[in-house]
Amino acid sequence: MNAFAARVFLLSFALVCSLSFAQNFILKDIETGKEFVRKDSMSAVKFLDSLVSANYFLTKIVVAEKYGSDVRIIFEKGKNFNQARLEFSPELSNYKRITYTKKLDSLQKSISRDLYNSGYPFNRVLTQWIGFKQGQATVRLSADLGELRQINSVEIRGYDKVPRAFVKNINRRYAGKPYSQKLIQNLNTEISQNQFIALERQAQTQFTKDSTKIYLFLQKKKASSFDGIIGFGTDERGKFKFNGLLDLQFINLLNSFEDISLHWQRSQDGGQNLSLQVDVPFLFKSRTGANIDMNIFVQDSAFAKVRFLPSLYRQINQRNKIGLNALFETSAVLEGGSYANFENYNSNGVGIWYSFTKNSEIPIFLYDTELRTGVNIAKLKYNDSGHRTTQTKFEAGYGQNIKIFKQNWINISAEAAGITPGSSNKTADNTMLRFGGWKSMRSFGEQSILATFYAFGGLEYRYLVNDGIYFDLFGQYGFLENKNLEKNPNLYSFGAGFTMQFKLGIMTFQLSNGGLSGTPLKFDDTKIHWGLLTKF
Repeated sequence: MNAFAARVFLLSFALVCSLSFAQNFILKDIETGKEFVRKDSMSAVKFLDSLVSANYFLTKIVVAEKYGSDVRIIFEKGKNFNQARLEFSPELSNYKRITYTKKLDSLQKSISRDLYNSGYPFNRVLTQWIGFKQGQATVRLSADLGELRQINSVEIRGYDKVPRAFVKNINRRYAGKPYSQKLIQNLNTEISQNQFIALERQAQTQFTKDSTKIYLFLQKKKASSFDGIIGFGTDERGKFKFNGLLDLQFINLLNSFEDISLHWQRSQDGGQNLSLQVDVPFLFKSRTGANIDMNIFVQDSAFAKVRFLPSLYRQINQRNKIGLNALFETSAVLEGGSYANFENYNSNGVGIWYSFTKNSEIPIFLYDTELRTGVNIAKLKYNDSGHRTTQTKFEAGYGQNIKIFKQNWINISAEAAGITPGSSNKTADNTMLRFGGWKSMRSFGEQSILATFYAFGGLEYRYLVNDGIYFDLFGQYGFLENKNLEKNPNLYSFGAGFTMQFKLGIMTFQLSNGGLSGTPLKFDDTKIHWGLLTKF
């Protein structure tokens, strides 16, 4: 309490003590005529003191008298000195650069908020009236900091079958840090973007004399999903074909944040792709995770390819992962398949990869930002000729949803990949990269394009009607290299559609068309994609 407030307190206290049998204390503002009723003397004193805290430094009592069985106090607030020259006590020396303010109350709140976020949640910013200097009101700001509070631990309540390594990781990042509202908001955001768990309510803080604990009330998410896409279109001979993909994910069934995925894909040229992927993020209660990916690709009756990709990775945090992998791949020309550009081969190698994923707060968008990149170096042996070479493969992908204004969003995406032929001038077709389809260049069939290098980018405008439906227009442009054909064509794709969420899941419908630059656009090349994503 500043000196002037103390004077008001003592004056008021002396007055009310002499009239201590009063039932009510009626305080009247002489300027506005507004009356305030307080039931006891201490409440009346606190009211007068609050006027000083609100920058009415020259508040004075005009009349104090008996009024029947009550006491009536008429006061004059005087001028509100919200504009003032400033002085600061040593604990607020960081603010000495501020010498004058037109909004003293806002400055007090700002300082208090800064102190709160520095680990002093129970701080009080005090104002002391100094007087007039050079004709301007002058005040001194000081702070009662209270005790510095640091987070002692983060405790789990509700769904508590989360991996111990996850709890340990949360405590590693938050325990021991000064308590702040910003830190709690970051924790709430981190949990809300976790694909396995959700918050029943916002994180709660328990302050005791000796500790500060954060409690997370969790519930298990329905994270497993079935994702199906069916595509319709024509092949190069004009025949009607269908293609599509199915993704089945079993997530966190064993309460270890594991992800077991089964993927099937069919292209319109007869190719089929089947892959099984198992991801366990916390091995032996550590931040080290394991991922195993087995893939089988069969191209009609031409060839089959099997790839096995075991990987160990480190979780830098919830969004960032970096890993090392081994690569084992074999391919064989099927019996009766006489194709000049297909060869039997075996390939073994190692690689490194990195991924960043930030989930979206809008469920229908699936993600806010995605980034992935990786490089593999492998020794490749062609079995028939005995020729050996070293092949390097790299790939990178990026996607982000950006809000323009109000309900208008854009989705930016890009993807690139390439392989080096090593010491060989030619690359067997069954070692080449394959791309195209729903999650790639949309106007082309699933994995229908062969390349030794490709890159494309996409821009999609989305009008978000609400959190459950949006309409979109998109365009894509890219190019590829195929050293066997000595061609470097440019590609384009465009289309429109909508995505909506209902009880069964998220449904997507899109029309797309496109082709090679310089070739006429054909209506027959229009692709129709319809898909459904269901959580369970």
